[in-house]
Amino acid sequence: MPPDALIDALFVWGTPQQIADRLRAVRRAGVDELMITLYPAREPEKEMAEALGALGSLNSDLRSCRSA
Repeated sequence: MPPDALIDALFVWGTPQQIADRLRAVRRAGVDELMITLYPAREPEKEMAEALGALGSLNSDLRSCRSA
């Protein structure tokens, strides 16, 4: 089983706001390319719509983030 720290480094999960915050932090840390695969947990249609909406609203924000 992989260590929890590795899982935390590779995967992002949570509410749409938590995911957005984490993706912004990843971008600020210098990651310049993301591969995103969505895995809904309980309510697939609702969760996919929320996730796609959150990602769409982050598009320009993630493009403009700069490393500190």
